[in-house]
Amino acid sequence: MKSMFHEFYKEEVTKDELGCPAEAGVSVKREIKAFGDKNPGYADPHANDCLNFIAETVPDAKFIHIHRDPRACVASYLDIPVYSNELDRCINIWSRHTKSMIELRQSLGAHRVLEIRYEDLVTEKGDAIFRKIENHINVDAAHEPLDFLARERARPIPYRSPTTPVEKLGRAAWEGRLSADTAATIIKETASLSKMLADH
Repeated sequence: MKSMFHEFYKEEVTKDELGCPAEAGVSVKREIKAFGDKNPGYADPHANDCLNFIAETVPDAKFIHIHRDPRACVASYLDIPVYSNELDRCINIWSRHTKSMIELRQSLGAHRVLEIRYEDLVTEKGDAIFRKIENHINVDAAHEPLDFLARERARPIPYRSPTTPVEKLGRAAWEGRLSADTAATIIKETASLSKMLADH
């Protein structure tokens, strides 16, 4: 099974397709030392143990869990028409994804699961955090990602059409979008998982 994963990515990922956030030049030799796949669905229990399947099938796989303030996530979900009147459902989405990543970290350990606060990543702390990511996946340090993060701090680029207002991208996006009662409900319902994230 492991060979199937590697063969799939060898076909899908080539040197020509590797993107670089720099406007010009590269600071390290361009060679594939690691490949990644970003898909929040992997952290969803509805995917029936997908995370553990990947962890067992590819024993050298590393995971990065970027978690965000549940109020910001719920505020974004509520702006999507299909979720607009379903606060409990929106809270449950954040809780499901967060719980399964916490369980994965508890199962595999910190050497395989790196946890990052989104609210830190989008500040000046992001440079040091990105160095942790490079160490975590064992790739050479490069200056282009840090240049990219600096540009994003100055002027965030929206991904498609964000539900978060552009002027609040990367910031406390829930303030002014949620009532005090709604924000309090979210804090109460996510308290135990939020504490587990904070205690790590």
